[in-house]
Amino acid sequence: MKKHYRQSELDENQPNHYKWGFLYYDPADHRVIVPKRVAWMGWTFNFASPFTYLIILAVIGFLLLMKYYYKII
Repeated sequence: MKKHYRQSELDENQPNHYKWGFLYYDPADHRVIVPKRVAWMGWTFNFASPFTYLIILAVIGFLLLMKYYYKII
């Protein structure tokens, strides 16, 4: 059963949801991509989600594949 949280509990601006001040880490927040503290600066990953690491590994794998396939970078 999925637990529902109030928006104040999921607020990405809470400082206790950040590791080292810049990595968003909130296991209660199931979003993979969340807005940054300052909205005009864009989006960031929720590093508490395992899908974040899959996305990062997929991007690195794609870049390595392109490097060896096209011999670039």
